[in-house]
Amino acid sequence: MASIDRRDNGHYRARWREYPGGPQKTRTFARKKDAELFLDHIRGDLARGLYIDPAGGLIPFREYAEEWRAAQIHRRSTAEQAETYLRNHATPPSATGPSAPSGAARSRGG
Repeated sequence: MASIDRRDNGHYRARWREYPGGPQKTRTFARKKDAELFLDHIRGDLARGLYIDPAGGLIPFREYAEEWRAAQIHRRSTAEQAETYLRNHATPPSATGPSAPSGAARSRGG
């Protein structure tokens, strides 16, 4: 379900839910046409199963990695190895910012 409403300031608010009863998501546009195009894109992505929450990349990578690691079912030695790898390589002290969407990583090279 999605809708557009005009705000008091003349802007248009697009509203949608990822699933029935789910939290309402919103985005504001200066033009109604832009809000309509945006919702068309959201509806299409939802229908095809391609929707990605715009706020999904805002969780710090370290936090995501720790949640992932804790949810895995490993032998003790494998769990220790995964924790060591994440601590030493994937989440060094500089890895405190939000995780980047896939494909957005910097390329290596000169």
